[in-house]
Amino acid sequence: MVDQSDLTTEEQARAAGKAAGAQMGMHAIDCPIFHDRLDLRSAWMDGFSEGRVTQTRNSATPG
Repeated sequence: MVDQSDLTTEEQARAAGKAAGAQMGMHAIDCPIFHDRLDLRSAWMDGFSEGRVTQTRNSATPG
């Protein structure tokens, strides 16, 4: 998992969130960014949602 100190931009936070969302074992509560950085936390959550939607679509597609 990514450490909060490694995420210094919204782009990094969004990418880390997207990667986490694509993993079935990860949950939104696993966000490594605390409430003192709402800009980065929101970016991580947006990325997490995007990753989860992508992961769900991929698992629903017949192979």
